Amino acid sequence: MKKAVTVILYLALGAMLLLFAMAAVLYLYLDPDPLSKHFCGGALKYVFAATTALMLLLPIIFRRKIKNRLMLPAILILALISSAAVNTVIYKAAESYISVYSRDKWDRNKSLRIYMTDDLEWRYELLGKSREDITALLGEPDEAFDRAGYEIMQYYAGDDGVDAIFYEIRFVDDRVIEAMSVHS
Repeated sequence: MKKAVTVILYLALGAMLLLFAMAAVLYLYLDPDPLSKHFCGGALKYVFAATTALMLLLPIIFRRKIKNRLMLPAILILALISSAAVNTVIYKAAESYISVYSRDKWDRNKSLRIYMTDDLEWRYELLGKSREDITALLGEPDEAFDRAGYEIMQYYAGDDGVDAIFYEIRFVDDRVIEAMSVHS
């Protein structure tokens, strides 16, 4: 019975490690998320990899102190779960930091602007502001043009892995009538 439990634990651990390794490789090389790709120059994804490696290595390094052989796979499974929890907390902290609008962050993190637009709209009532007010708040637009009776200012706000995303502000008679994210 004890041998069957050991085999099951090791098989579960092996399956989890294989799935986790495949997910890590996909995450590191495909960069599906703009926050982890662009936050601090892409360092976030390496922090995730280091955290996971540390969580997995600690039980292996101290395996001689573990008295019961059944405990090692159980501890490694717990380490994987802990790693996922810690990485989630780190990600949420980075997302929380970057989602608060400030002109400095807006200027430094063009690829992460999409995270700031909700806070920008919540803090500053854009509707009714003049073109001059918007330029003072956000800086010079990446593009400005007229279309279908609107004057439009566009700010690059990031990408979704396929398309570029722009924060578009529409004016009529030099007053904001609409602000939204658009995919190009």
